[in-house]
Amino acid sequence: MSGIYDGALTREQFMFLEMRKVAQMTIRGMTEEEILSRVYDDNLFQYPTQREIKSKCRACLKRVAQIKGMPRMMEALAEGLAADGRLAALIALMLQNRLVAEFMVGVVGEKYRTLDYSLTRKDMNLFLMRLAEQDENVSGWSEQTVKRIRGVLHRCLTETGYLDDMRTEKLNPVLLPMEMENELREKLGCEAVCYMADRAAGERPSRVSARVQYFGLTEARMSEIGTRLDALRAMFGDEGFLQNKGLSNEVGLYIFAYPPEEEMAVRAFVREIRAEYAGEQDKCRVIIYDLYEILLDICRERRILDRIGQMEKQRGQEFMRQQIQRIAPPQAYVDKMKYEPHRAGDVVIIGGVGRVYPYMRSHNVLNNLQHVFDDVPVVLLYPGEYSGQSLTLFGEFEDDNYYRAFNIVKG
Repeated sequence: MSGIYDGALTREQFMFLEMRKVAQMTIRGMTEEEILSRVYDDNLFQYPTQREIKSKCRACLKRVAQIKGMPRMMEALAEGLAADGRLAALIALMLQNRLVAEFMVGVVGEKYRTLDYSLTRKDMNLFLMRLAEQDENVSGWSEQTVKRIRGVLHRCLTETGYLDDMRTEKLNPVLLPMEMENELREKLGCEAVCYMADRAAGERPSRVSARVQYFGLTEARMSEIGTRLDALRAMFGDEGFLQNKGLSNEVGLYIFAYPPEEEMAVRAFVREIRAEYAGEQDKCRVIIYDLYEILLDICRERRILDRIGQMEKQRGQEFMRQQIQRIAPPQAYVDKMKYEPHRAGDVVIIGGVGRVYPYMRSHNVLNNLQHVFDDVPVVLLYPGEYSGQSLTLFGEFEDDNYYRAFNIVKG
């Protein structure tokens, strides 16, 4: 990451589609010079002047270079669903541009950490004013440059789904796919990410506070969700739970419902139990499936993953939703989760519910699962509410009634 605050961002913009093309050529093994020549000769970016083409292409190359050693991030940017690709583009930009990184961590990240989901023009102005007070280079920017920087930051948030549009002041929940998050952790290290968060907040690095900041939770909420997750973990050692006892011949389908803002804590829990129950000799064996990753596998097998972004752009989101639901019906997900033999002590954990929406609805998967896993407990991690009869995703989207699952470790 550059140590200076670069005003060139006003000329470069977010450039998701341009970065996607550069990432595709990078994955194919083309050198930077070959990519620059191809973009320039064929005018792939569709800019009016040769100077602008070269300038934008060099900017894209610098950003893509930041994630070149992160295969899942590169795959998302080059060929993944548009929402994931835009998040990968934002991460590449953050790794390359100090101003964007500090804005996302110190302003946007702080909003999530304090559960304040408003982002106003005043917040942006205060951020840029503080930079001007701290940095001589920024203090020399013209009023017009500051205005343009603010506009670019705003567009970064709208293009990645943090904001609905340029007029909205309410932040949306944005979920980074777990595999991309794990790569980011491996590249930077958890402590490095936390250190960035502490620095942006103007504090000394602290391993204790950094963990809370990294997951975007207050200590009180971390304690609440932590207690419920510990109770769920304890059930993996309960003989009655593992053997589906006391269910009156019902299938052992369970729903662990949690507020969507607790997503990062739940993901951390999944990582922990994946490592904790990995041994074949353990009395309990945890098998973990992610519905979103299953969807990506299906799309790869059908050889459409690299075309989804362009199809969505040309035909619209509703068309893509219908097409994906056609090639990946509920039974296709269930077929991917089948395994043999089941053994005593197995527990199946299913996540990715929020990320696979709107391509798959939870009740459809549950209906198809009950005949496949009738001898082992299945726990669906659900970011929303379950009343025992109906599901509400994110606390907003009503699903069809479902009453065959047990509400486990209620909040």
